[in-house]
Amino acid sequence: IFRSRRLLCRPPPAMRAAARILPFAVRAPGRSGARRPRFAPPRILCRGAAEPIAAAAESPPSTCDAALPRKQGVGVPMFVAELPSIGDVILTPRSDPGARREQAGLVLVPGVNVVNAAYRPMVLEVQRAAAARGVDLFVACMHLNWSRAPLTTPDDLKPHLDDVQATLHKAGLQLGSPMFHAAHSLSTPFLQDYLHKRGGSTGQILLGGCLLRKHCYPEFSYRQPTLTIGAELDAVQPLMRQAEQFSVQRGLDETEFPLVVLPGQTHMQFASGSPPPHLQHQEIAPAIGDRDAHRKIAEVIADFVCARLGRSASDDMVRQHVRSTQHLLLPVMFSLLQHGSA
Repeated sequence: IFRSRRLLCRPPPAMRAAARILPFAVRAPGRSGARRPRFAPPRILCRGAAEPIAAAAESPPSTCDAALPRKQGVGVPMFVAELPSIGDVILTPRSDPGARREQAGLVLVPGVNVVNAAYRPMVLEVQRAAAARGVDLFVACMHLNWSRAPLTTPDDLKPHLDDVQATLHKAGLQLGSPMFHAAHSLSTPFLQDYLHKRGGSTGQILLGGCLLRKHCYPEFSYRQPTLTIGAELDAVQPLMRQAEQFSVQRGLDETEFPLVVLPGQTHMQFASGSPPPHLQHQEIAPAIGDRDAHRKIAEVIADFVCARLGRSASDDMVRQHVRSTQHLLLPVMFSLLQHGSA
């Protein structure tokens, strides 16, 4: 929109309104004396570190406003045009320096056309839930440029995963600590195939995506322990598909392959902000707010993480989540059974 100090075109009213409330805008007089904004990319600071761990990179303009803050009481997005994205988002836990707590890492692969910063509210809740269980969780939300370098094969994840895991260790995660991997939406097939081939994960977490049928038929063959979290009102992974997958995994160890469906939630509530274009006309409004949704997601993830770390009390909590899902899905599974026998 802006090049050097010359305005190429008059910005629309929404953008002029946004320019008045941008906290990171630098106002400078132009040739005509008008005050025009010059934008600088936002920075996500590493919690507990003195310097930010973020590299500026470009991202699709249609998803830039998904994770940007909004001014209290103002309904205009903070930015409505293209803005450089913030690179990998690294979140380190806050704990007492003298406390000896178990450490673990979590790397999240964002969904297609969803900026990684959109997951920050959810993973912060995961960190809090893990801390309440005595685990310091270091989290990295990977940056992917879907417009210029989209994932085409599972092996495309390797350089990204290597980079963010190295960054986590630089941020304080001890070498040899358990490492968990998560993916959202259409990124789940890439991650599950990558880990199925290469391994190296203490546990996999699929958000809004199930294990592929090729790993389940004619018999279950997937090796990586996996938590699958679905949303009842998910338009990308419908409830019927989740019920089918629950039936497949019913005979497996519930602490290694739990499938949990959270009532009243939608596909985009695994993240935050406005949905990308391919989701805007698919989903209905959620039945619960984002904050409650993120807390429930965090409880399930933290219980799975602690169960994989060998804590028996968390095993029981994971089984309880699975039993709650069974009650939710029983009518759907009964309908599938009747349809199959018809």
